[in-house]
Amino acid sequence: PYEEPVFDFYPLDNAWNQVGSGVVGELPEEKSELGFLQRIKELFQVGCVKHSALTGKPIREVALCGGSGAFLIKDAISYGADVFITGEAKYNDFYDVEDRILLAVIGHYESEVCTKDIFYNIISKKFPTFAVHFSNVNSNPVKYL
Repeated sequence: PYEEPVFDFYPLDNAWNQVGSGVVGELPEEKSELGFLQRIKELFQVGCVKHSALTGKPIREVALCGGSGAFLIKDAISYGADVFITGEAKYNDFYDVEDRILLAVIGHYESEVCTKDIFYNIISKKFPTFAVHFSNVNSNPVKYL
């Protein structure tokens, strides 16, 4: 009863504002919504792309966050993106975007698997005498029929 716990609090402010969870970019040319969805299906080599209702607007500004990135939907809308690509979204997220943005969901694993190539390239260039190999194991716990 006579002891008081001691707490130390350290601010975790991000001093570098150029870093975050997602990325945004601009296509060199506008694409139709269906054309864009077909392109990301090919690019990410996925069997399907879940998406919200088409907005009828061309795609130019693209926002992307792999994995469970639905928490950035509002940020993508605020940015002015025409489409937001992520790995996972909840059912109601597809309603919540209304006609403000096209939501495209490609699968959690599928949205992150490309990072193995990025890490391979970084490690190979940084350590040219280090042997780097890709695993043949598919660790995606989600199976598709």
